Amino acid sequence: MKYKNYMKKKSYFEVSSVVNRWLTVGLVLVIVSLMLSQWSSTFTAASDAIAGSFGKALNTFMRTAVGNGVVSVLFGVGHVLLLEFFRRGMRRSGDRFWVLVALWEVLIGASSLVTAVPGRDTLYAYAHNPTAWDSFRETFLLNYRVLAGMVQLLVSCLCIVRYRGRIRLFGITKLICSLLVSLVGVLFYNWALQATEQQGVILTSYYALQVLMAIIPLVFLRLSMSTRITVQPAEGDSDMQSL
Repeated sequence: MKYKNYMKKKSYFEVSSVVNRWLTVGLVLVIVSLMLSQWSSTFTAASDAIAGSFGKALNTFMRTAVGNGVVSVLFGVGHVLLLEFFRRGMRRSGDRFWVLVALWEVLIGASSLVTAVPGRDTLYAYAHNPTAWDSFRETFLLNYRVLAGMVQLLVSCLCIVRYRGRIRLFGITKLICSLLVSLVGVLFYNWALQATEQQGVILTSYYALQVLMAIIPLVFLRLSMSTRITVQPAEGDSDMQSL
């Protein structure tokens, strides 16, 4: 009985070819937005000459309220698109825990909209004379990180226990990458305090690691949903089908 139950576990969620293309679009949107969101932290005014004219223009754009808003909306749209079809796959398979993925979607969408509306200062919204919106934004995003982290942890564990194949790999990578970022974050923080001269390099490396650890689970989330490919037997291969 245990063996039969194991064999019933899905290794991926089947989607149509149209949905398959939209999932790729969603993944590209999320990856691009993640890389752009760290651009202002990596390419400062001192490195504009190295980045070139395009890099300088992009750096200037990312330091404006419009730039941050556009990137935040792109991230929310792409991420919610991936999660929505993942939720549908869980629901079709009869998994009642699709509600957790729906909650994850709501949190991602709400945080993207709140982030898209800047405070008094785009980069340091709470440093100088915060308004009522600044205080709400800061409190909301702080609570979002805690609640979203708990939801993502539960979804990762459920994917590992209740599924196999690509879906399980998504749960494993999401869990490992989240724990690794938290662990390395503590180490990088201590290094940055001790090595003040290399603080910029350490923080830039940590930002790059954050982006990488965010992209890896998203790639496996995308791979957990795929179109079934039916291979037609070639002429003369009928004897192979009987084996």
